Amino acid sequence: MKLTTRPMKKVRNIMPRNYTFLAAQIIFRLKCEIAVICARFTTTMVNATIISLISATGLSEEQEDRINIIQHKLKFLENKLTVACIDSLQPLSLAGTELSELIQVAGGIAVSTDLQTTDPDVIILMLRGFSMDQTLKEVGTLLNQPGFSDLKAVKNNRLYIADGEKYFYQPGPMIVDSLEILAEIINPKQFIFGYEGEGWMKFQV
Repeated sequence: MKLTTRPMKKVRNIMPRNYTFLAAQIIFRLKCEIAVICARFTTTMVNATIISLISATGLSEEQEDRINIIQHKLKFLENKLTVACIDSLQPLSLAGTELSELIQVAGGIAVSTDLQTTDPDVIILMLRGFSMDQTLKEVGTLLNQPGFSDLKAVKNNRLYIADGEKYFYQPGPMIVDSLEILAEIINPKQFIFGYEGEGWMKFQV
Protein backbone atom coordinates (compact mmCIF):
# COMPACT_ATOMS: atom_id res chain seq x y z
CA MET A 1 0.00 0.00 0.00
CA LYS A 2 1.44 3.31 -1.02
CA LEU A 3 1.40 6.07 1.55
CA THR A 4 0.75 9.57 0.42
CA THR A 5 1.48 12.72 2.30
CA ARG A 6 -0.39 15.95 2.05
CA PRO A 7 1.60 19.13 1.78
CA MET A 8 1.85 21.03 5.07
CA LYS A 9 -0.23 24.14 5.23
CA LYS A 10 1.68 27.26 5.96
CA VAL A 11 1.00 28.49 9.45
CA ARG A 12 -0.02 32.07 9.28
CA ASN A 13 2.05 34.33 11.52
CA ILE A 14 -0.46 35.57 14.06
CA MET A 15 2.04 37.88 15.76
CA PRO A 16 1.53 41.49 14.67
CA ARG A 17 4.34 43.07 12.82
CA ASN A 18 4.53 45.87 15.33
CA TYR A 19 4.72 43.50 18.34
CA THR A 20 7.82 45.33 19.58
CA PHE A 21 5.87 48.57 19.78
CA LEU A 22 2.98 46.84 21.56
CA ALA A 23 5.34 45.25 24.06
CA ALA A 24 6.90 48.63 24.77
CA GLN A 25 3.42 50.07 25.36
CA ILE A 26 2.58 47.29 27.82
CA ILE A 27 5.83 47.80 29.73
CA PHE A 28 5.25 51.57 29.85
CA ARG A 29 1.73 51.10 31.22
CA LEU A 30 2.98 48.66 33.85
CA LYS A 31 5.64 51.16 34.95
CA CYS A 32 3.00 53.87 35.24
CA GLU A 33 0.74 51.64 37.31
CA ILE A 34 3.62 50.69 39.60
CA ALA A 35 4.54 54.37 40.03
CA VAL A 36 0.93 55.19 40.95
CA ILE A 37 0.81 52.34 43.49
CA CYS A 38 4.10 53.50 45.06
CA ALA A 39 2.86 57.09 45.23
CA ARG A 40 -0.39 56.00 46.88
CA PHE A 41 1.54 53.87 49.37
CA THR A 42 3.84 56.78 50.26
CA THR A 43 0.87 59.12 50.64
CA THR A 44 -0.86 56.59 52.89
CA MET A 45 2.25 56.30 55.05
CA VAL A 46 2.56 60.09 55.36
CA ASN A 47 -1.13 60.42 56.20
CA ALA A 48 -0.79 57.77 58.89
CA THR A 49 2.20 59.63 60.34
CA ILE A 50 0.26 62.90 60.40
CA ILE A 51 -2.70 61.26 62.12
CA SER A 52 -0.31 59.73 64.64
CA LEU A 53 1.32 63.09 65.33
CA ILE A 54 -2.01 64.87 65.77
CA SER A 55 -3.47 62.24 68.08
CA ALA A 56 -0.28 62.01 70.15
CA THR A 57 0.18 65.73 70.70
CA GLY A 58 -3.40 67.00 70.87
CA LEU A 59 -2.97 69.78 68.32
CA SER A 60 -5.42 72.59 67.79
CA GLU A 61 -7.34 73.05 64.55
CA GLU A 62 -5.02 75.91 63.56
CA GLN A 63 -1.98 73.70 64.05
CA GLU A 64 -3.57 70.89 62.06
CA ASP A 65 -4.15 73.38 59.23
CA ARG A 66 -0.45 74.27 59.27
CA ILE A 67 0.43 70.61 58.85
CA ASN A 68 -2.10 70.23 56.03
CA ILE A 69 -0.53 73.16 54.16
CA ILE A 70 2.81 71.36 54.17
CA GLN A 71 1.23 68.11 53.07
CA HIS A 72 -0.64 69.81 50.23
CA LYS A 73 2.43 71.59 48.85
CA LEU A 74 4.45 68.37 48.89
CA LYS A 75 1.72 66.23 47.35
CA PHE A 76 3.37 66.07 43.95
CA LEU A 77 7.00 66.25 45.07
CA GLU A 78 8.88 63.52 43.18
CA ASN A 79 12.54 63.70 44.14
CA LYS A 80 12.84 63.53 47.90
CA LEU A 81 16.17 64.26 49.57
CA THR A 82 17.81 62.05 52.16
CA VAL A 83 18.23 63.85 55.49
CA ALA A 84 20.46 63.11 58.48
CA CYS A 85 19.82 64.87 61.80
CA ILE A 86 22.73 64.71 64.25
CA ASP A 87 21.58 64.88 67.87
CA SER A 88 24.90 64.19 69.61
CA LEU A 89 28.61 64.55 68.84
CA GLN A 90 30.15 62.54 71.69
CA PRO A 91 29.65 59.98 70.39
CA LEU A 92 28.26 61.04 67.04
CA SER A 93 24.70 59.77 66.72
CA LEU A 94 21.72 60.39 64.48
CA ALA A 95 18.20 61.19 65.66
CA GLY A 96 15.79 58.27 65.77
CA THR A 97 12.11 57.66 65.11
CA GLU A 98 10.83 60.85 66.71
CA LEU A 99 12.49 63.00 64.04
CA SER A 100 12.26 60.44 61.23
CA GLU A 101 8.48 60.86 61.19
CA LEU A 102 8.75 64.65 61.04
CA ILE A 103 11.30 64.46 58.22
CA GLN A 104 8.94 62.23 56.27
CA VAL A 105 6.05 64.68 56.62
CA ALA A 106 8.40 67.58 55.73
CA GLY A 107 9.18 65.92 52.40
CA GLY A 108 12.45 64.14 53.13
CA ILE A 109 13.75 60.62 53.66
CA ALA A 110 15.28 60.13 57.09
CA VAL A 111 18.74 58.58 57.42
CA SER A 112 19.46 56.82 60.69
CA THR A 113 22.68 54.95 59.97
CA ASP A 114 26.34 55.81 59.39
CA LEU A 115 26.91 59.07 57.49
CA GLN A 116 29.75 57.67 55.41
CA THR A 117 27.59 54.79 54.24
CA THR A 118 24.42 56.72 53.47
CA ASP A 119 26.03 60.00 52.28
CA PRO A 120 22.84 62.05 52.75
CA ASP A 121 21.74 65.03 50.65
CA VAL A 122 21.11 67.18 53.73
CA ILE A 123 22.77 67.19 57.15
CA ILE A 124 21.24 69.05 60.09
CA LEU A 125 23.18 69.48 63.32
CA MET A 126 20.60 69.78 66.11
CA LEU A 127 22.17 68.83 69.42
CA ARG A 128 19.84 67.90 72.26
CA GLY A 129 19.49 70.75 74.74
CA PHE A 130 21.79 73.05 72.73
CA SER A 131 20.83 76.45 71.33
CA MET A 132 22.23 77.52 67.96
CA ASP A 133 24.96 79.59 69.63
CA GLN A 134 26.01 76.63 71.74
CA THR A 135 25.94 74.33 68.72
CA LEU A 136 28.16 76.70 66.73
CA LYS A 137 30.84 76.31 69.39
CA GLU A 138 30.70 72.52 68.94
CA VAL A 139 30.58 72.38 65.15
CA GLY A 140 34.38 72.04 64.89
CA THR A 141 34.09 68.57 66.41
CA LEU A 142 31.87 67.55 63.51
CA LEU A 143 34.06 69.13 60.84
CA ASN A 144 37.08 67.24 62.17
CA GLN A 145 35.39 63.87 61.73
CA PRO A 146 37.33 61.73 59.21
CA GLY A 147 35.78 61.98 55.75
CA PHE A 148 33.13 64.49 56.79
CA SER A 149 34.26 67.14 54.30
CA ASP A 150 33.86 64.59 51.49
CA LEU A 151 30.16 64.04 52.13
CA LYS A 152 27.70 65.11 49.45
CA ALA A 153 25.77 67.46 51.75
CA VAL A 154 28.95 69.32 52.71
CA LYS A 155 30.17 69.63 49.14
CA ASN A 156 26.76 70.89 47.98
CA ASN A 157 26.47 73.43 50.82
CA ARG A 158 23.54 71.61 52.48
CA LEU A 159 24.86 71.58 56.05
CA TYR A 160 22.57 73.27 58.58
CA ILE A 161 22.43 74.07 62.29
CA ALA A 162 19.11 74.02 64.14
CA ASP A 163 18.09 75.01 67.65
CA GLY A 164 17.85 71.72 69.54
CA GLU A 165 16.93 73.44 72.77
CA LYS A 166 13.89 75.50 71.77
CA TYR A 167 12.39 73.77 68.76
CA PHE A 168 13.23 70.07 68.88
CA TYR A 169 12.97 67.04 71.16
CA GLN A 170 9.98 68.51 72.96
CA PRO A 171 6.56 66.84 72.94
CA GLY A 172 3.42 68.87 72.46
CA PRO A 173 2.29 71.67 70.10
CA MET A 174 5.89 72.82 69.50
CA ILE A 175 6.17 69.85 67.16
CA VAL A 176 4.45 71.90 64.42
CA ASP A 177 7.23 74.51 64.61
CA SER A 178 9.75 71.69 64.35
CA LEU A 179 7.97 70.40 61.26
CA GLU A 180 7.92 73.83 59.59
CA ILE A 181 11.64 74.31 60.28
CA LEU A 182 12.43 70.95 58.69
CA ALA A 183 10.24 71.78 55.69
CA GLU A 184 12.07 75.10 55.23
CA ILE A 185 15.47 73.41 55.37
CA ILE A 186 14.68 70.38 53.21
CA ASN A 187 12.52 72.13 50.60
CA PRO A 188 13.45 75.85 50.63
CA LYS A 189 11.81 76.49 47.25
CA GLN A 190 8.43 75.42 48.58
CA PHE A 191 8.47 76.89 52.08
CA ILE A 192 9.37 80.13 53.84
CA PHE A 193 7.98 80.23 57.38
CA GLY A 194 10.43 82.79 58.78
CA TYR A 195 12.46 80.58 61.13
CA GLU A 196 15.79 81.14 59.38
CA GLY A 197 18.19 82.96 61.67
CA GLU A 198 16.17 82.12 64.78
CA GLY A 199 15.45 78.42 64.59
CA TRP A 200 18.00 77.36 61.98
CA MET A 201 20.85 78.60 59.81
CA LYS A 202 22.96 77.35 56.92
CA PHE A 203 26.55 76.66 57.88
CA GLN A 204 29.17 77.61 55.31
CA VAL A 205 32.13 75.20 55.35
